[in-house]
Amino acid sequence: MPVEFVRETCTAYGHYTVCDSTKLVMAYDGSGRRISKTRMRKNDQGGYWYATLVTHYTRLRSTNGIGRFSRVY
Repeated sequence: MPVEFVRETCTAYGHYTVCDSTKLVMAYDGSGRRISKTRMRKNDQGGYWYATLVTHYTRLRSTNGIGRFSRVY
């Protein structure tokens, strides 16, 4: 189940307004062992989203039953 958060910031330059958007997409596999976070950006000129950073987290097994996650780029 992916979750998305979007933020848009606009700056006015005289008669022109320039907007820049950032989106964070978080997703996990069905078993909950792997989580991925993708940071994407979009500017006014391009009009499409492109990934700037992708981070994967893998769940480690532990003996006490509490899960820990290891970051993998």
